[in-house]
Amino acid sequence: MALKVAVVGAGNGGFATSSQLALQGFEVHLFELPAFAASIEELQKNPVITSAGALLTGEGRLAGVHAGADPVIAECELILITAQTPGHVPAAEMIAPYIHGDQVIVIMPGNCSSILVRQALDKVGAKGIVGECLTLPYACRKTDNHSIRISRSTGRMGLATFPSIHTEKALEVFKKVYPTAFAMDNVLEVALCNANILLHPIPTLLSLSRIEFSNGEFYVYNEAYTPSVEKAIAALDKEIASILRALDFPAPSCKVKERGMKSVPGSVKSAARGRSSLLTAISAKTFQAA
Repeated sequence: MALKVAVVGAGNGGFATSSQLALQGFEVHLFELPAFAASIEELQKNPVITSAGALLTGEGRLAGVHAGADPVIAECELILITAQTPGHVPAAEMIAPYIHGDQVIVIMPGNCSSILVRQALDKVGAKGIVGECLTLPYACRKTDNHSIRISRSTGRMGLATFPSIHTEKALEVFKKVYPTAFAMDNVLEVALCNANILLHPIPTLLSLSRIEFSNGEFYVYNEAYTPSVEKAIAALDKEIASILRALDFPAPSCKVKERGMKSVPGSVKSAARGRSSLLTAISAKTFQAA
């Protein structure tokens, strides 16, 4: 019998995750928060997502598309929350009535919100195991209400639970869909090693005047990664590495210091345009287990 998987969040990440798992033969149920129900009306009528690009391609047929919670959540061994960070707690509150036993809930990525999700479930007496991983598994964009284009896999998935005593049990289930996933010490380590901390906030914040001047006609990967911005990224990288060392995380995690701009050929800007190995190296090398 195919593993039943619930994907919560029908944005870019939710579409990519749902389509790829459906194409692999898993029974996939896609859920969206009620506030965004209009975005999945077409998909509910015809629950097929067409995937194009670098990974599995074709039409992935979903077992169900739901606006709000549904009792089928109780039948899903694995629940993947792909909503953006502000949606993590609302997603937890939505699914809480149907969570039981050792169901595994993984936030992709979590940014430490697994702590808040655990608290939200505890408030209503819901059980389950809550964890988070480093990033979404895919670099992707929706092209319409039935289609997704995936440009690449983001590499191996590091995972930890809150509390961390359940990490191995969660990893056993998670590896059924992402076989190369590996365990990390705890959710703080996972959050600190998320490359998005480096690659997105600083370039955006340091480009606010340009964004406002252009009325939003701004292309972060083409415009934001100037030499000065790369220096700021490198400084933050050093600070993150110092925090990891101060918290006595094991050596593999301290490889985060290798994310410095000088350690990988090519600039961030060229990497974002696809002309160097930096982004691949961040995903595939920096976060590998020993």
